[in-house]
Amino acid sequence: SGAGAELGGRGEALDRMQRMNAVFRSASSTRPLGTAACTGFCVMAVGDAVAQRSAGEKQFDPQRNFVSAAYNGLASPAFYRWYQLMDRLAPGVAIRTLVPKVLASQLVTTGLNNPCYLLWCNVAEAACGTADWAAVRSRRRLLADRDPTQMATRRRSSTSAPPPLAPLRCRLQRCRLQRLPASVTQPL
Repeated sequence: SGAGAELGGRGEALDRMQRMNAVFRSASSTRPLGTAACTGFCVMAVGDAVAQRSAGEKQFDPQRNFVSAAYNGLASPAFYRWYQLMDRLAPGVAIRTLVPKVLASQLVTTGLNNPCYLLWCNVAEAACGTADWAAVRSRRRLLADRDPTQMATRRRSSTSAPPPLAPLRCRLQRCRLQRLPASVTQPL
């Protein structure tokens, strides 16, 4: 009877999975972008939770989890449309069509997605007030020490002519720094 109950439990679980699959397929066909957004959000939330756990984080960071999941939920409909375009341009799954699709997707989505994701995370961190500005200032110092243009400028004598883009670079830096909190823009 124990084996029968175990099989019954597996049968019920399989039945539940089949029903969930049917609901997912129905939602995918009637609301593809909404389904892509929800799926992307959920997959990233679970994935980030597993990543935090496996990285040995002492405490679960719900803000990190939500920010990552929200980005993926917003980006997933765009990926859905991209993959539809790829399937329209190169239909099929033969190696000769699959390889160009994968290469094009890697070039386009990775090149666009990674900077967008990092920007999203930084903006969300700043908006939530959890940015560690002391760490940002410290990283800025390290980068200024390593930046060859900064080092060359420090070594240059006062009589040498500045590089042609120096005024523009200074204006851009002042513009960027004016948007940051005063604690970040303090002199080094």
